[in-house]
Amino acid sequence: PEVGNATATAAACVLDECDAACPTCAGATCNDAMQECEEGDATPESLRDWSCHCVAPLVGTATAIAAACELDECTAVCATCAGGTCTAGTQECTDPSHLPFVTEDWVCSCIAPLVGSATAGTAPCELHECDATCPTCAGDNCTGSTPAQGCTDPDPAPGVTGDWMCECIAPLTGSGAAATAMC
Repeated sequence: PEVGNATATAAACVLDECDAACPTCAGATCNDAMQECEEGDATPESLRDWSCHCVAPLVGTATAIAAACELDECTAVCATCAGGTCTAGTQECTDPSHLPFVTEDWVCSCIAPLVGSATAGTAPCELHECDATCPTCAGDNCTGSTPAQGCTDPDPAPGVTGDWMCECIAPLTGSGAAATAMC
């Protein structure tokens, strides 16, 4: 319903479509969806310009209908959210589903050259010096040599570097610690 009053002049009426007392307005739509309603222009001529806004930690907005709310557990603040878990471990966070009812599915992933990931927790990262590109990695020392050689990294812990070995492929024999093998 329009409301307004004035003395000795025409009343300037307003129509707040978010007003719960207006049965044909937006208030019920947003309230039923547990969202906040915001009126765009309260003049009686401006209709269906209200919008529904999701309540934090959900995000989303829509005009003249209930919003489709999303939850990004990597950026939101909530009980099931990552918070700073991934970034504190210098890892990247991804949330494969932004549906509000799909929770604790966020993933921490190690940043290259480290590899590893974990769902809803910090990932155990490893450094595979035979496969990665880094200052202490094998690079083409093994696979690019003639004859071609195999590469092994006995300890993939990120703090243990330079322990990779090139190994000759049978029937040749020989190995090289952090260097091309002499076959």
